[in-house]
Amino acid sequence: KVAVVGASRDEGKTGHEIFDNLLHSFDGETVPVNPKADEIHGYTAEDSIPDGTDLAVIAVPASIVPEVMEDAASKGVEAAIVVTAGFSEAGDQELESEMMEIAEENDITLLGPNVLGLINTENGLNASFATKMPYRGNINFMSQSGAFCTAILDYSESENIGFRNFVSLGN
Repeated sequence: KVAVVGASRDEGKTGHEIFDNLLHSFDGETVPVNPKADEIHGYTAEDSIPDGTDLAVIAVPASIVPEVMEDAASKGVEAAIVVTAGFSEAGDQELESEMMEIAEENDITLLGPNVLGLINTENGLNASFATKMPYRGNINFMSQSGAFCTAILDYSESENIGFRNFVSLGN
């Protein structure tokens, strides 16, 4: 089960795009988490991360990411992708350290913060805010830069290049 924390009803918002991508590409269960919404795309929005969540994709303001990570820890979440920016790249190393400490103390595998996301074409997991799912292929690609990732995705589409895994590493 994948929970998108910060899933939004508003097109163009990061949480909306990630939830939308997962709905269109991933066969597994995807749950929107947004205490300010009743439903998103016809799915009941949860107030917090539901029990049984394997992956939490976090797209909320940086200041509340530690609180969300604590919620993830209390629910036994195994992995988290923190898409949110506003950590060490913006001069807030303390906030990033707090988030990382929560992940380490609770054995949560962490990607991010400040990432485009992660794409696995083998299982259709597009846990990113990239505008398109890349073609399926045998290349595994990783980059720190989300802008570079976006450029590579655009280029790969025009050249019919496929990927198995596509990972934005962020901070």
